[in-house]
Amino acid sequence: MRIDGSNLNARMYLLAFALLAGVIMGLAEWGVLARPVLLSFLIGMATVKVVILVTYIEVLGVAYVSRRRGWRVPLKLAERVACYASPGLLLAAVLILKLRMLWRGGWLPLPRWLLDQPGTDLLIVVVPLAVSVLGFEILVWLGARQVRYANA
Repeated sequence: MRIDGSNLNARMYLLAFALLAGVIMGLAEWGVLARPVLLSFLIGMATVKVVILVTYIEVLGVAYVSRRRGWRVPLKLAERVACYASPGLLLAAVLILKLRMLWRGGWLPLPRWLLDQPGTDLLIVVVPLAVSVLGFEILVWLGARQVRYANA
């Protein structure tokens, strides 16, 4: 990975994966869960925004921790590393879709009383999201460690 120059390619890479996650979530809400088209579209667009927001929060964290540790990972390089780790967040869309399909179809091997609880739908979203954010974090920190002493 080049450490100098423009971050345009990294940003386009992030945008492509964010849009892919949004399309997956939007189509899943519409086609699988039978939500209205407008609501499905809004959920898809919200997914795109969340992926981009989480990535840039991670950029700030990488730049801050790198500065505290004496690594040479400025904000521009941290942005590039985090953008290229964005496929780690795509896993969330796929896992959430699969779990929600299994839950709606009654295929999850959980007791019926647990599936009927009001917070179960939220739990089906939060657990895969946490797992994929952890995977994203690992990818980002592996990348940051690889370029920690890089020179332009």
